[in-house]
Amino acid sequence: LIKPNVVILLVESFSVEYISAINGTGVVYTPFLDSLIDQSLVFTNCYANGKKSIDAMPSIISSIPKLMEIEYLTSQYASNKIESIPKLLSKQGYESAFFHGATNGSMSFDVFCELAGFNHYYGRNEYNNDAHYDGTWGIYDEEFLSWSATQFEKLKQPFFSTIFTISSHPPYSIPERYKTKFNQGPEEMHNAVRYADFALQQFFEKVKTASWYANTLFIIVADHTPASGTDIYFKDMGNMHIPLVFFHPTNSTFKGRIDKVVGQEDVMPTLMDLLGYNEPFFAFGQSVFDSAPGYSASYIGNKFIYFADVGAEKFMLTYQDENITGIFNLKDQLQITNLMSDKNLSEALLNKLKAMIQTYNKALITNKMTAE
Repeated sequence: LIKPNVVILLVESFSVEYISAINGTGVVYTPFLDSLIDQSLVFTNCYANGKKSIDAMPSIISSIPKLMEIEYLTSQYASNKIESIPKLLSKQGYESAFFHGATNGSMSFDVFCELAGFNHYYGRNEYNNDAHYDGTWGIYDEEFLSWSATQFEKLKQPFFSTIFTISSHPPYSIPERYKTKFNQGPEEMHNAVRYADFALQQFFEKVKTASWYANTLFIIVADHTPASGTDIYFKDMGNMHIPLVFFHPTNSTFKGRIDKVVGQEDVMPTLMDLLGYNEPFFAFGQSVFDSAPGYSASYIGNKFIYFADVGAEKFMLTYQDENITGIFNLKDQLQITNLMSDKNLSEALLNKLKAMIQTYNKALITNKMTAE
């Protein structure tokens, strides 16, 4: 069996709010991603494990959600031993590289990449051409993605790469030459998302002629959602709702839609499952293909937010100061009907969340987030 290359495209602030192929509104801001979703396996109930880019990295790369007040990467536990996709895959002969067009050192990603065992880190320094600098964050997506694809050629197959995009981050600057192309609004964020989607399209145009492309699994996931003024996406439920898309150009098993509740913390265990990795490892998530009920947890703004499958239904629980503050069916997007008086339901959800918090705290304090 030839092991596939794996490329994670970690797209800045790509909320489901902008993705018509998932939200079903018909208002199109991501025409390319929408078309790719039609040829992919998409999880329509994926929820972020944090509200910041700095939370997304440990959640996705190491299956560590944000379950405390402080960000994991700025906490006293940031140097703990952890599992990670690069470490686990290196045992299977993978070379790994992380690409982030921002200024090197931004959000301690370089430090985290070293801890996580990435073989290579490529930032604005390595790109080394500030003609494409956006003036705030780093290199515009279109140029940086194209350059990253060129660097892939230097990696030994099978390889694992993660590219973290930046152009859909405030202040939403897009190259001057596209100011008239992507200006349909209603806000600057929408224009930046259109540009970022276009940059993704250019990236795929470029890589589909590469020798490694046919044997590559692409995973597209957002880091978090941006602030939103719309009713649905302002509420907790919509405020955590992000895409998770698996695209493989030659493997037809990655097709369709699954509405199981999943989270960023599931990416690492899912990859290990797909690649037949059968040694023990530590993760807070589970494979999205596992038959067990799905879940996703985070601690945002002084409260825990927990999404879970319960039987045939799906719910969100909010828990603050040792009290349940809300339980809503995921179909109730405006969070109108609070179900917290349902004792069986609230107990079932809270017990699972509490068990997760307990495991998390203990693992942090005892530095036991690896299988050793």
